[in-house]
Amino acid sequence: MKRLLGFISVLLLSLPAMGQDFDQAIGQIAKLLKESKSMQGSQGLLLEVVNFHSKKSDRKALQISETLKTALLGQGVKIIEQEKALSGVSGKTFSLSVTYEDKGETTLLRAQLTNFVTGQVLEQAVAGYSGEQKTGESLVAVPDLESPLLNKQQARLLSDVFRTSLRNTKVFNLASNAEIDRMDPDRIQKELGCSRDECAVVIGEQMGVDRVVSSSFGKLSENTYLLTAKLIDIKSGAILASATMRHKGELTAIDQPLNQLALELAQNMGSAPEPKGYVRTAEEMKPVELKVMGNDMRIQAYGLLGSPGIAITELGGAQTIVWSDGYGGMVRFVGEAWSGTATSSYGNINKVSSGTRFTEVNGAASDMCGSVEYNWYSQVSGKPGQWSWATGAGTCVTNVSFHERATNTDYRVKVRQYNWVLNLEYIFESRFILGLWMPASLGYDYEDQIGNLGDDIDTIYSMTGGFSLGYQF
Repeated sequence: MKRLLGFISVLLLSLPAMGQDFDQAIGQIAKLLKESKSMQGSQGLLLEVVNFHSKKSDRKALQISETLKTALLGQGVKIIEQEKALSGVSGKTFSLSVTYEDKGETTLLRAQLTNFVTGQVLEQAVAGYSGEQKTGESLVAVPDLESPLLNKQQARLLSDVFRTSLRNTKVFNLASNAEIDRMDPDRIQKELGCSRDECAVVIGEQMGVDRVVSSSFGKLSENTYLLTAKLIDIKSGAILASATMRHKGELTAIDQPLNQLALELAQNMGSAPEPKGYVRTAEEMKPVELKVMGNDMRIQAYGLLGSPGIAITELGGAQTIVWSDGYGGMVRFVGEAWSGTATSSYGNINKVSSGTRFTEVNGAASDMCGSVEYNWYSQVSGKPGQWSWATGAGTCVTNVSFHERATNTDYRVKVRQYNWVLNLEYIFESRFILGLWMPASLGYDYEDQIGNLGDDIDTIYSMTGGFSLGYQF
């Protein structure tokens, strides 16, 4: 007991009131351990330094550990690695556990010496020093953006863009991503139930950094997003600077708002360069390839004002167009660059164009078509409030059946046709779509299903398309 009290009292004398610095405090611990009678006959010492609050080894704990290890070796104390201790040690092996706690300008070191084999506590001590270790300029940790809109991979992509922008301000000295990943921010937030800002401070404390940037990404309305960032002091928890940036548009153009957010955060610290003087590098000017669920695939449903018909050309060149009067429907599956379309329409035949073959007719016509198109203006996202057009190729099958009253003759024809198609439309802010669907024949064949058209028919091809009114889901 006297030895224990003596160890504690000697270290307490070297608290910050005496003006002791970091190296002096570490050297004093090493010297007292060497002189402690408990360490006589020691075959080695295992050393562990952790943060007092988190009980984890962070950046500052590692620095204390390395400095203390050097000081102990200088006093002739043998240090045993953890892996070797697990393989078996004798009863003369000891463990020194040290915790550090920051209290304003003071850092307290609590040391406990135990027998590694039996677990018996042999010595306990508290030491302290004033001021910080000399680590250079303030180190800043930047955890990934918090956003319910993004998955983990997407959040990491945007966060890397933000970190690059922060580095380019020449104001922030950032900790490495690997150190942040080791902290596992998602696990910390889940276990502690803390807010994002609170968890950011915990992460920064465990990493031993001076400051942390907490950022978030949210959605205000359709195609309008809000980016926020706060620079938080680890010791005091005070918000040193904050910035907010709105972005209206597609996520593929989010790199510039993130760059402006970093500039504004630095500027609010009073040390940022003027945005107008900032020159973006070629790497930064590359678009961010980011897909968010709901934007990379869209479904569009339409009603068609238009119905199928056929054009019949005789060998002599005379042409008759059999019209139908009806409606149809169309569904488009639209991706970033390609789309697939299916249409179907039906109409009642009640007239023909002036020709040499038919007079008064009645009947019905129907068709089913499919196509694949390449999207132009809609290839980014098909966002509301823009023109969009696509072109491609497809196929149609048209069935026409009608009765000519003058001759009391029935006709039934099937036309199979390949088409070039064009879709031109405008997508309103309300997501309603007004467009024009136009196919043109590339090749065809027909079948006279009754067999009464005769050998004087040269070609028969189908016609469809028309105006469309749709909605984008």
